[in-house]
Amino acid sequence: MKIHYSAMFDDKEMSYHGEFEVTATHKQIQANIPRVTSVAIGKCKEKCEQEFNIKFEAMRFFEVYYYHEKKEVLIFKKVKEV
Repeated sequence: MKIHYSAMFDDKEMSYHGEFEVTATHKQIQANIPRVTSVAIGKCKEKCEQEFNIKFEAMRFFEVYYYHEKKEVLIFKKVKEV
């Protein structure tokens, strides 16, 4: 199953999307939301800081989700207060 994440940053019009594969069931993901979210944050932070030279803390929006039975299941969402 693929875990997807997307982020938008304060000074950029672009958004960044990434994904990674896990060998877990829907129930296992639901039981480990903090762990899955932490992995997604780590992967996004690394990509953004190394490839785009963007500080992860400048993030305006971040979400983590996956698809189960053809439906998007949101497991984490953060929107920066302005």
